[in-house]
Amino acid sequence: MPRQSSCHSILFCLTGVVFSLFVTVAPAWALYPVAAYTNASSFRDIEVVGQRAYVADGSEGLVIFDVSDPRQPVVLGTFDTPGYALGVAVVGNLVYVADYRSGLRIIDVSNPAAPIAVGSQVISGESYAVVVEGGRAYLADLANGLRVIDIAAPASPSLIGSYILPGCVPASRTDARSIR
Repeated sequence: MPRQSSCHSILFCLTGVVFSLFVTVAPAWALYPVAAYTNASSFRDIEVVGQRAYVADGSEGLVIFDVSDPRQPVVLGTFDTPGYALGVAVVGNLVYVADYRSGLRIIDVSNPAAPIAVGSQVISGESYAVVVEGGRAYLADLANGLRVIDIAAPASPSLIGSYILPGCVPASRTDARSIR
């Protein structure tokens, strides 16, 4: 009789003050709670890279978790941004934070226990999400649509364009990764 392999996925889900981890199991893909981490602030966005989860935590800024054991997420470090952290994107050792009325914050997380500010681009408006691609950060702004920021030099990012989209609506996001 052939041996069947099972595939598991870990789902990281943010619901306000709770950061929850679930495991799904093939073939039925049932959802089982594994762990939850509760905070007094407000988790807003997450990006998982390898064994780390980077969380935009509202008024608390950036929180970095070790999720190598999904049953016990551990806080590795924090960085208090000046605004209200609503979105995160991770590229290498840099985390890009959409920081509401403080625009874009760029943070070096080479040492997750002691993250340091690298650069920032303050813009008028209400930044709530960020995507990084090809040396550019695309910042979703509730008041002004899409902002394009050149991040080729992270210490001195610069606004290079914008596209006004009236009536932008923020979207919720989850991040999943598969394990075997």
